[in-house]
Amino acid sequence: GSIRNRLVALGSPCGPEACLDRAILDFRRFADAQDRVPVFYEVFEPELSHYHDHGFDLFKLGELAIIELKEFSLAGKRWEDLRQAVNRSAKEQITFEIVNPPHDSVVLAEVKRVSDTWLSYKGSAEKGFSLGRFDTDYIGLTPLALVRRAGELIAFANLVPPYGGHDAASLDMMRHVGDAPRSTMDFLFAKVLQWAQEQGYRTFSLGMAPLSRVGDNQYARFNERLASLAFRYGSSLYNYQGVRRYKDKFKPEWTGTYLAYPRGVWVPGLLIDIAALVSGGYRRFLIGGS
Repeated sequence: GSIRNRLVALGSPCGPEACLDRAILDFRRFADAQDRVPVFYEVFEPELSHYHDHGFDLFKLGELAIIELKEFSLAGKRWEDLRQAVNRSAKEQITFEIVNPPHDSVVLAEVKRVSDTWLSYKGSAEKGFSLGRFDTDYIGLTPLALVRRAGELIAFANLVPPYGGHDAASLDMMRHVGDAPRSTMDFLFAKVLQWAQEQGYRTFSLGMAPLSRVGDNQYARFNERLASLAFRYGSSLYNYQGVRRYKDKFKPEWTGTYLAYPRGVWVPGLLIDIAALVSGGYRRFLIGGS
């Protein structure tokens, strides 16, 4: 994505380890040739040395929650909420299915209805870049996890297979109607985790908890300590702590996610630019709406 003079890559390059350094350097040279600032958004801890070696500074954005699927089972205390959601599903007439593309027009219309309802009761506009947005062409390419109540679609998520090997699976966009039972998303997660396990995936990503464990010690950088205030006091704008608490109940492994940027760039301004990019531009970021 691009905003003002920033060129922002989502994540690290994908491919053989030996090619990562060249891809990072090529992207930096491409940005330099246009007098733009090269930025990598959401890179993971094992990859940080590649960015350090090419002159990037790092800012911790939050932590990514990963479940080892070999450990997943609905038995035991760890998965109690998911097990209860599955057990209640028959009583509540809740069912689950995975449908693979290409999707027929009926399914796409149902999913669009749920998405529109979710946006309406959340009072939200579509986001973009690092966040899933409803786009019929995109949704039409991905497997869909569908939750129905007495035959009516009440929740869905689209599944994102990994690049390359059969390693990690994840969800991108999850939406539900306003009157869905409270346990609906737990039920969806339980069934999706079972599906991923049956498909032979090694891990499942629950996504990032933004600003989690950022600037939480006295030696953290000033910018990260400033960001930690948003985590503690910013719930009126974004429920940072609620996201962390929900994902924590799955007892995942947490790994840091970082922003890589050239030395000397003012980080608060860069974070505002990226927030505007995710929102769909500065107009949406500043005044909201479509």
